[in-house]
Amino acid sequence: MELPTRLGIAQLERAYSSSQVSPVEIVRHTLRRIGRLDPILNSYLSVTADRALEQARHAESVQSQGPGGWSEVLDSAMLAGKLQ
Repeated sequence: MELPTRLGIAQLERAYSSSQVSPVEIVRHTLRRIGRLDPILNSYLSVTADRALEQARHAESVQSQGPGGWSEVLDSAMLAGKLQ
């Protein structure tokens, strides 16, 4: 699967669930894009790449636990106010 730059959360969930793409792949792709564009756009005060990769690895471990894992990750993120 080509790593898209404009997937919504539902599309990402389907891609993750079908193993078309992993959270770590999406994060690495996004970090490369930030690295390429931010010098021009200057839109980030701070990029916490290590933390983003750590969270993506955690999401992958949840994914490997089988059905329902993604719901748990998404529910936790929504409760923490990380998703709108």
